[in-house]
Amino acid sequence: MSDLDNKDKAVLLDHNYDGIQELDHPLPKWWLGTFWGGIIFAVIYFTYYVIGNGPSLKYEYKMEMNEIMVIKEKYL
Repeated sequence: MSDLDNKDKAVLLDHNYDGIQELDHPLPKWWLGTFWGGIIFAVIYFTYYVIGNGPSLKYEYKMEMNEIMVIKEKYL
């Protein structure tokens, strides 16, 4: 491939599929930051709500239904 300059030759991978050679460019820093930030958020969220003392959906449902019943009783 004569179209490659020197910096592309440095990242050219050693394999060839049907005449197509692949370049190994690293992912952008913002993409990696978003990826790892999402993983960290998921671990914290799972730990707090599933393993820890975070409110469950059933608890939140019961609390909201109690609020609705109080409003309903006032109305009636």
